[in-house]
Amino acid sequence: MHKTLAAHPGVTGEAGGTTLSVRFDPGTGEEELFYRCSGLPSISPRAAGNTAAVALVFAAMTHGRHLHIHGECCPALLENLEEFSRIWNFWRPDRYRPVSCSCDRETPPAEPATSKTALLAFSGGVDATFSLLRHHSGANGRRNRKIAGGVLVHGTDIPLEDEPAFDRCLRSARRALEPMGIPVRAVATNHRFLLSSGGICWMDFFGTTFASALHFLSDHGCSGILASGDEYYNFRVNGSNALTDRLLSSGQFHLENDGGEFSRNEKVAYLARHPEILTSLRFCWEGALHDRNCGVCEKCIRTALNFRLAGVDPAPCFPNKVTDAMIRTVDIKNDTQYSEFRHILRDAVAAGKRNESWVRALDRRLRVYHRYGPGALSAAQAVRVRFAALRMRAGLRTRLKKTAGLGREQ
Repeated sequence: MHKTLAAHPGVTGEAGGTTLSVRFDPGTGEEELFYRCSGLPSISPRAAGNTAAVALVFAAMTHGRHLHIHGECCPALLENLEEFSRIWNFWRPDRYRPVSCSCDRETPPAEPATSKTALLAFSGGVDATFSLLRHHSGANGRRNRKIAGGVLVHGTDIPLEDEPAFDRCLRSARRALEPMGIPVRAVATNHRFLLSSGGICWMDFFGTTFASALHFLSDHGCSGILASGDEYYNFRVNGSNALTDRLLSSGQFHLENDGGEFSRNEKVAYLARHPEILTSLRFCWEGALHDRNCGVCEKCIRTALNFRLAGVDPAPCFPNKVTDAMIRTVDIKNDTQYSEFRHILRDAVAAGKRNESWVRALDRRLRVYHRYGPGALSAAQAVRVRFAALRMRAGLRTRLKKTAGLGREQ
């Protein structure tokens, strides 16, 4: 019989806000997960139980334990989470196991949600801002939603202890959204810290961090939107994706993965037509200052080239202009980043920019990556590293021959 990961959600009201605390033991000692939102009057027992279930499904999958919520949950959500765990077991059998889910009281909704209002997980990045503007302008056809609020989650890219940086980000988000009549809610949680401390990969579970924060506020919206960071034609196993995000839905709160039909170049070109929103864009996670873009990391350089292709150079969200030298030495760490740069190069060539210096610099950098892989910043560096390896191997062969000769003489 499988062991059980039991979760005990409890809601407390504080001065001007509400906190959900969830006690659980993954097998390594009791932990306490929390979600906190100022200005939130209260949440229902079902919202508390659903939040806990979404938040802890990866912990249960990691330890191969049945997940039981001591409280109320929607039965449709529990069914979805079991399917969610089977998919992740198929993708990552070395990390996760399929799990079963239960709760003390299953409370299905009286009727399915039919409202077209939605809460949007809003980070201030390209994907979330694109989804915000598309829905706000009514450009999504039958899938269009009235954005009832943007939800900024503290404890993901900005650590909980860096409150000044998060406060600046919150003010920036409000300057961008409130002129549209869209309020911004801030939710603080230690979800990333707890699960990462338990050895679970952030790039696998980050979607459940944002989804659980939306469930925490689900009494105030009938659906939730997670902006897609990947295109449908470039699907990859990722913590938020078009296949498994929907399985984080309950019967009364549907979660949608939004924007996968557009490339990043297309999204940035759309944003470029809305200059009033550009100063609030924030997508950098490598810079020393958590509330702004550093302008020199891989993602900043890549996004700056997205904007250059769209005719905005530099965009007002950057502290500097990207030079050809920065492009030639950008640190491309993996094939996903390489693919994104290739799309920029492809679209630049298609737009007749082949002979521009920055396009030639990008082509040169991608050729180096294609031949030598991650870590090689230039062809000369790659040749030096390869030559050093050959010299080392030649020296080793010489020493082995000398050793063998001495053996024969004796």
